[in-house]
Amino acid sequence: SICGLPTVGVPGANNWQPHFKLLMQDYRKVVVLCDGDEAGRQFGRAVCKEVDTAISVSMPTGMDVNDVYLSGGKDAVLRSVEL
Repeated sequence: SICGLPTVGVPGANNWQPHFKLLMQDYRKVVVLCDGDEAGRQFGRAVCKEVDTAISVSMPTGMDVNDVYLSGGKDAVLRSVEL
């Protein structure tokens, strides 16, 4: 988990596999925290095409979730998932 949220990590923007959506089928809302670059945004769009309940949230330019955590702690990560 990240900051108390159930999570699934995908190692690299190009490593999404269609069967991964099965891990998310029981959730009403899936938030895809994407790296703040074009590859991350493309990853978010790809997941949203596969997972009906998914929404994509990009981290600030040049940052990933770990960078957000290191710069602002748990609260910064949690703010990024509040919609």
